[in-house]
Amino acid sequence: MQTETEPFELGYEWKIEGGIEHAFYFLSHIATWPDWWPQIVSVQTSDPNKQHTEAGDSALMRAKSFLPYGLNWKTVVREIDEPNRIVVDSEVTLGKRFGMHGVVRFELRQIGPTVEILNRQQIWPDRPVSKLLRPVLALLFNFNHRYAMKRGAPGLQRVVSERAKSVSG
Repeated sequence: MQTETEPFELGYEWKIEGGIEHAFYFLSHIATWPDWWPQIVSVQTSDPNKQHTEAGDSALMRAKSFLPYGLNWKTVVREIDEPNRIVVDSEVTLGKRFGMHGVVRFELRQIGPTVEILNRQQIWPDRPVSKLLRPVLALLFNFNHRYAMKRGAPGLQRVVSERAKSVSG
């Protein structure tokens, strides 16, 4: 059994055909996410004109869900290791009663013509109701995470392919 200080963990893996630099570009430019990831409704970045993402950059995001709730995210980039890793600190709210904070990691590896992208999240409930409902929230978030990640892969594949074609000719 988990103690109150342990996070619940979510994970997913994408395999995208193309170059790691193209996949990294779209993952590190959070403002592009609504263009290719159907579950991301909106993103407001701290500097919309900025060309490169770096540690300290922040964004507000709204995501939709299969379940009858939306998620509001406040994110701050903790670490960028181009083109291998992005680490983001996040605060997530569902209305006024449910709140969590966490760490989101995207790890990228080029394996032949394929980019393997591992997404790992650690989430800690913050508010009393979130802590009380922790076992249920862990199940719901795991289900929703898989749903959202599954829908993001085809969009990422599309934009990576388009970017590779535009760069090569």
